[in-house]
Amino acid sequence: MLKRFAVPFVLAAAVLSVRPIAAADDLLIGVGAPLSGQFSVFGKQIRDGARQAVKEINSAGGLFDRKLKLKFADTACSKDKAEAIANQMVGSGVAAVIGHFCSRSSILAAPVYRKANIVMISPASPNAKFTAERPDPKGGTYRVGYRADELWLTTIRFLETSYKGKRIATIHDNSAYGKEYVEKVRAEFDRIGVREVLRDEFKPSQTEYRALVSKIEASAVDVILIGGFHVDVATMVREIKKRHMPAAVLTGDASYSYEMIGLLGDDTGEVYVVAPKDPYFAKTAEGTLERLKAARVQPSGYFLNAYEAVRIWYAAALRAESVAYDAVVESLNTRLFRTAFGDIRFDGQGNWSWQGFTVYRIKSGEFIAY
Repeated sequence: MLKRFAVPFVLAAAVLSVRPIAAADDLLIGVGAPLSGQFSVFGKQIRDGARQAVKEINSAGGLFDRKLKLKFADTACSKDKAEAIANQMVGSGVAAVIGHFCSRSSILAAPVYRKANIVMISPASPNAKFTAERPDPKGGTYRVGYRADELWLTTIRFLETSYKGKRIATIHDNSAYGKEYVEKVRAEFDRIGVREVLRDEFKPSQTEYRALVSKIEASAVDVILIGGFHVDVATMVREIKKRHMPAAVLTGDASYSYEMIGLLGDDTGEVYVVAPKDPYFAKTAEGTLERLKAARVQPSGYFLNAYEAVRIWYAAALRAESVAYDAVVESLNTRLFRTAFGDIRFDGQGNWSWQGFTVYRIKSGEFIAY
């Protein structure tokens, strides 16, 4: 069964001992996520993950005898709204922000949070610039998720191993994610010996892509590299399957979701998705999985990234014995966090130390590591 990568933090037994929360003001945590528009499915996963984390923390006594409370903002992945939303969060008095989701939104919002001394932890934002060019080189901006270059490198290695000397078509939706993914991989085609015979773009959120698929079919390619999101990729795959085309489809982690499985059904043809490794068989994941199962929670997509972003901030504040910016940053920069992947730290740019991608094939309604 498909499950998305995550960073489950194991709380100390003493912390989990339930104690009454004294009357005090709530600690407000901001969550910036796309709750409407093209990326709303991911935004709702982030919302639900943050809610679950706060529920557990409050049930265990909260933080410094204060309950955590979430303030949500719909970023819609809009760069035009990013700074305004960040200023609204600052005006609300949030102690930390979980978000934003899209890199362009996060990059624009980060200086606003830094100026207000608010820690920002994104559950996504894969563009390397988000952390590499963070406003405060000493900290304050972090990512609980992968960097995009990990995705590109895994895709390149797969093509070199499986499709060297083969014909490839490359298409993308002109989004920052889709375009960058295809262009970074394409730049290595000559080196790895893959022959590009068609390159094109498509408009996202269309009901059909018959004309584009006809062009691909006429090019007689062996593999199609698609930079885009799961709904559009699924629409193309259904048309490819209908025509019984022999070409394989290769795409990125934006298609690694239950929704993708549901859109395709059981008979998918040859579809590969490059995504983070699944930690669910790791010993360190067992406690988190049991806790979520007991709560009747089925994590999907970015649920666990947001869930863990909240819990890591909480753990850092707890260890610092403060929610003040400098104290929490020092804790985040220097402390070790036990996760489903083992023990991790944040590096000097705010990236988590865990790295690991693999290629999955969609088969019989599941993602199978290839």
